[in-house]
Amino acid sequence: AQHFAWDVEIQYHVLDLEPGWQTAAQAFQKHLQKTNISFHVGDMLAEKGERLLEFSEIDIFVFSYVIHENALALRNGSYGVLPALFKAARSNSLLVFMDPVDHMWPEIVGLARRCNSFRVVLLRVLKGFWLVLERGPKTDHVADDILQIISDSAATDRDERLRKLLGDDYVVLPDADRKVNTVAVLKQLSGIRKRKQRGRPRASH
Repeated sequence: AQHFAWDVEIQYHVLDLEPGWQTAAQAFQKHLQKTNISFHVGDMLAEKGERLLEFSEIDIFVFSYVIHENALALRNGSYGVLPALFKAARSNSLLVFMDPVDHMWPEIVGLARRCNSFRVVLLRVLKGFWLVLERGPKTDHVADDILQIISDSAATDRDERLRKLLGDDYVVLPDADRKVNTVAVLKQLSGIRKRKQRGRPRASH
């Protein structure tokens, strides 16, 4: 909010299976202005677990390094809480999936689209892509082409196919230079949507 000069209070809800992370959440709270952080113990694999938050009231969902680590459990457990989340997501809300590998994005997008209408954005980070879903009409043909290439996990010509599709926007870095450019990622995220001005920005959760 401070970066964009928004005069709002942002509410964060941190959900994790390990209660020990509450200490880290409380530490962040001490350093962030106009921010309220609430910690909840919960399991994203629990399909019918207790609803800690009302999904339709949340603007941004962030899944950080949890999808690939729980891939088998998600597949064997009807994808846990994800279907309910996809069905309840409010219009224009964002779901950001940040993982070091992108092999599950095609099936996550397929699941999301079976539940609701989503726009797909793929952010180039290191050797792969982060996935961003925006609740709204599907419009991204390039994203679908990238997902098709990703789904062909046995392809040895992935980089060549992606370079042909994306042109100068696709860059393969040497291993020694594979570092996340945080500023570039933030610019990509902030440029995902161009909305009409609707007055004062709403608080994010």
